Amino acid sequence: MNRPIYENQKTISKEEDFKESIESCSGYKLVKMPRSYEVDFAMLDGRDYRGCAELKCRNCASTDYETLILSLHKLDALKRWGQYGSASLYVRFNDTDLVFPIADGLTLDIRFSGRTDRGDWQDLEPCVHIPVGLMSDIKSFW
Repeated sequence: MNRPIYENQKTISKEEDFKESIESCSGYKLVKMPRSYEVDFAMLDGRDYRGCAELKCRNCASTDYETLILSLHKLDALKRWGQYGSASLYVRFNDTDLVFPIADGLTLDIRFSGRTDRGDWQDLEPCVHIPVGLMSDIKSFW
């Protein structure tokens, strides 16, 4: 059985706005990847692949929580694609835009967690908790 798709026009619009901000800062073109690739975007310099990007738009301030939760499955996908270029997690909070590069040897706490507000049992899974304090402002990153 396939999982429900929770994206809607509002979330797609937010992601598109954030994507354009990242393109402006980085100089790369972000191209949406098919779902089977497990990462949101390829980062291109012309036609050349330079890395991948996962975008998260959160409806809270960067100071509301100490960590950002990301599924272990998503982290593994970013690490795999990072072998061929860079891999980064970009997060838009209500008050700032941050980036977290996925580096070799990265060690993060893994906990069984996730969201419970949708009543979807598959939202609970092994996740990494990334300290917000380890993230960088996008403008200073590029």
